[in-house]
Amino acid sequence: MAGTAAVAGEEHSVESSPSNDNGTGVSMDATRRDPEGRDTGLSPGALYRRFAAECRPKPWLYWIDTLGCAALGWSAFAVAVSLGPASSLGAVAAVVAVFALYRAALFVHELAHLRAGAVPGYEVAWHLAVGLPLLVPGLMYVGSHNEHHKRSVFGTVADPEYEPMALWSIPRILLSGLPLFVVPLLLVLRWGVLGPLSYLISPLRPLVVGRLSTLIINVRYYRPLPQGEEVRRWALQEAGTAFVVWAVAAALWAGRIGAEVVQVWYAVTLGLLAVNLHLTEQGPAVDDLFSVIECERVQREPQTDGLLILRVDVARFTDVDSKSLARVR
Repeated sequence: MAGTAAVAGEEHSVESSPSNDNGTGVSMDATRRDPEGRDTGLSPGALYRRFAAECRPKPWLYWIDTLGCAALGWSAFAVAVSLGPASSLGAVAAVVAVFALYRAALFVHELAHLRAGAVPGYEVAWHLAVGLPLLVPGLMYVGSHNEHHKRSVFGTVADPEYEPMALWSIPRILLSGLPLFVVPLLLVLRWGVLGPLSYLISPLRPLVVGRLSTLIINVRYYRPLPQGEEVRRWALQEAGTAFVVWAVAAALWAGRIGAEVVQVWYAVTLGLLAVNLHLTEQGPAVDDLFSVIECERVQREPQTDGLLILRVDVARFTDVDSKSLARVR
């Protein structure tokens, strides 16, 4: 809510320049002024410089948190496979795996915001520990997520992560969960079959990229083909994920692993999706009326609402990760 409110109010309270917008649509060097015309020091650039130390990622924190959650999650996964998900202890282990791996998977958000090289080796490690085994490589979020932060895109059909679910009826919300049961199977199909085929059959590629490659809430979102360096990144991640699919298939065929591994993987993946859907549904609805009211409140009470402005502007920096943002808040 707050993000949209501030965006709507920037037309009145910020002097913008066309450059250095950091991907948000608002100049990082824009000056924010109070009703008397004085610089409040709350421009995006001023806030970034003021909290530069807090915005600097701490690599050790990323490694401990991610690898710790992944280790716990896969250990619980192994226990569930060993005991069987139908047993009481196996079910408990599967639940532990869901929440531990969900937290580890959420670090894909950090990949979307971290500057290149900020945490050396972290992207590769995240993919090996979480992204590839769960069939959710970073390309499904990195790149598209930054669109969500753009002023001109947020809340529109081009925003992959916004849908006014708080305005949905209860039956519609309940029905929205039904497709989750086939999503794990679709992930296998996407990365193991359609992905490789799309490199061989060029007309298939736009459909696979546009409709089958992004973690979305807005089903109308259509993703453009990757460009430049992203082409190589996509190819590597798709190849790695396809390898996981076919390696597991080969191990099953050769009898190296049992069907219970796939069963627990399906159950854990379904649990991850269910938790994510539940948390998504808790988000508030954003509408134009609220945006206008909120931006007027920010404009008329710049001193008392300084913290609100601070929170919004720092949150809109596309290269600030969540852990740094928490320290700023």
